[in-house]
Amino acid sequence: MRIVLGLFFAVFLILGCSGKTEKCSVKDPDLSGKYYGKCLNGFANGTGEAIGRDMYVGSFKSGLPDGYGKYKWSAGSDWEGDIYVGYFKNGERVSGEYRWKRGVIEKGSFYKSELNGFGSIFYPSSDLIMSEHTAKVTKDGRGYLVAGYWSGGNLGFRCVSEVDCDRQWNNAVAEIEMFLSGNRLDWIQKWAMDFKLQSAKCAKKFQFKKLTTGFPEECLSEIKSPFRYIISLGTEDNRKIIFSLNEIKDGLVPEDQPIITAGLGTYIIGNIALRSSSNDANSVMVEVERLDGDTGLGLINKCINKFDPCRLIVFGVPKKVGQLFVIKADYVISLSDFEKLKGIDWSDQAMKAYAAMGVSGEIFEFILK
Repeated sequence: MRIVLGLFFAVFLILGCSGKTEKCSVKDPDLSGKYYGKCLNGFANGTGEAIGRDMYVGSFKSGLPDGYGKYKWSAGSDWEGDIYVGYFKNGERVSGEYRWKRGVIEKGSFYKSELNGFGSIFYPSSDLIMSEHTAKVTKDGRGYLVAGYWSGGNLGFRCVSEVDCDRQWNNAVAEIEMFLSGNRLDWIQKWAMDFKLQSAKCAKKFQFKKLTTGFPEECLSEIKSPFRYIISLGTEDNRKIIFSLNEIKDGLVPEDQPIITAGLGTYIIGNIALRSSSNDANSVMVEVERLDGDTGLGLINKCINKFDPCRLIVFGVPKKVGQLFVIKADYVISLSDFEKLKGIDWSDQAMKAYAAMGVSGEIFEFILK
């Protein structure tokens, strides 16, 4: 690595003597100032050196660090004195070594500037160890090391190499598959377990097959699972799609917009009448023909008694029929079945693998009002 860096700096010393490259911009505002190096279509492209508030020496593409290089944070930055040496993609760190000014070293794969995948943190002294790592470090030469699988800067589980991490993932996924095939589960448990299985496979593909940045989100978005919709209740971005029945009745929700709503339901001739309360005289009809057979049968059994309506959460899209609004349901779940999702259990190893990928087991509790 020293030889490579030496060659970089020798090249940039020569380039620097020729003066600032004319009409060549760097897109990162923290590096915008002086630039020496190769240029294409008015932007830094190829090997170069940028000096703004911070400094970067290395490869550029379309005005951003891209490829191998060295970045140093300077005065005025919250990370003054920190240095990163490694690979960039579209201005983001992807794999390399991040050295804190105080000597702590983060090494491995990065996603959005955080350790993600297999990686490690080296602490030169015990007083620098972050509290969440106190019980997880091992003595390493003149300092302390914590290595394992990371997600968004958080340690998911410990492993000593990519091969070891890969083995643990394979075991966890195999365990979930055996659980699904070897146990009698009701439909809501199958939803949850199948989603966990597919999620684990998404994470494994991204972390251990070196697929492109952004793949986890793309992979998860393609999972066709009712449980994914239920998980969405817990995310701030998706709470904007939660509407009350009164908002739907008043036409305040655009047709064909995916929504989540809730109410008291009664099964009536193939559909569900949904009311906001026992005193609500005007119900919203929920069309359930798109639901699978097991789900539909479960709703009939739970919601057939009009004197004891069931409490439901509905995922679907509203549409106008005459002067009234109805909901075309994608998924419907009773509050009692929703509570069962908390009771799924498996081994510590499988749970750690699932939790490590960043899909929390905590679900926003929809309160019927």
